Amino acid sequence: MRLLARLWLFEFQFRLRRLSSVAPSRQQIVARSCRYDRIAMPGTDRQAAFNRHMASCLLAATEWLEFNEGLTREDARQITQTAFVATGAWLAKAGMAFWLQIDRKPYANLRKTGLAARSRRHWGNGMVLDDVIEEDAVTLQVSQCPFSEFFWNASRSDLTETLCLWDGAWMSHVNKARKGIKVSRPTTIASGCDSCAFVFEDAPRKQGCPGRRLAGRDGPTAT
Repeated sequence: MRLLARLWLFEFQFRLRRLSSVAPSRQQIVARSCRYDRIAMPGTDRQAAFNRHMASCLLAATEWLEFNEGLTREDARQITQTAFVATGAWLAKAGMAFWLQIDRKPYANLRKTGLAARSRRHWGNGMVLDDVIEEDAVTLQVSQCPFSEFFWNASRSDLTETLCLWDGAWMSHVNKARKGIKVSRPTTIASGCDSCAFVFEDAPRKQGCPGRRLAGRDGPTAT
């Protein structure tokens, strides 16, 4: 996990540098992130520690640009947001591609197994989520997001949206794959809702045949 954290920070800082010549170094990000050890964040396992690492680095880079380089709050957030969303996106897409490649009936199998247990292993015990299986959809409902809690406790809830936008990488890949499954996210905690709802629906495989769409479920709506 430590190696993964280092690799993630390396890519994040690399992307920051491509966006801004005044971006902080990896050492500066780490040094500043150590200030946030007392900020509460749900979770006690190794994955929760990695979640804290990502959240702390995002906050550290944003505040560095604001306080050390004099950027406005919005300009600093836009730079770190763009870098963060791109960091690791290729890995998320690869994971989705692998799943859709080996699973011939992804939606049908999702109805049998759900996603909560798998997502909990991936995101750690700080993420509280459940499967809601209905007649026409399977919903992964997140009622506690450790990132939302962290940024709320840091008085920087504006940064939670960055994590929501990161989901767009894998969601877009699923929707473009034409494998008989579509995903949308009609609600997010970041937008003031009680939960984040990832809604998976059956979709026709035939190219050119539009899938059935439910009101309010036509794509990511993180705000």
